Amino acid sequence: MSRRAKTFRTALATVAVATAGVLATVPAAHAAVAPIGVGSSSHAATSGTASGLMLTTFSPTKGPMGTKVTITGSGFSGATRVAFHGTSASFRVISNTRIVATAPYKTTTNRITVRTPKDTVSSVGSFRFT
Repeated sequence: MSRRAKTFRTALATVAVATAGVLATVPAAHAAVAPIGVGSSSHAATSGTASGLMLTTFSPTKGPMGTKVTITGSGFSGATRVAFHGTSASFRVISNTRIVATAPYKTTTNRITVRTPKDTVSSVGSFRFT
């Protein structure tokens, strides 16, 4: 396991990287400052928000415009908007933990955002248009 410091906005966290995952310890005074994100080329995740909204993964991670993308996480009930790089997408809330969205036209490779009446959360990784 390797350890290194990572800055989250103004909070310095200790990050431990192990085979099974990543553990980041943020000082309590800064725990609500910003989501903590972890991502790779094949997976994307972000910590949740105080309201319980969390975007953990999306699949597939790439495809042409019009691709159906399954977004998983929590707190999706009542979602009002899903966007790819700020461009609104048509979507359907399947459950509190799953949304299916259609990658919109006229946009570029970037993060996926889910908005509810209480909060907004974005993926760490990007959906890549092919």
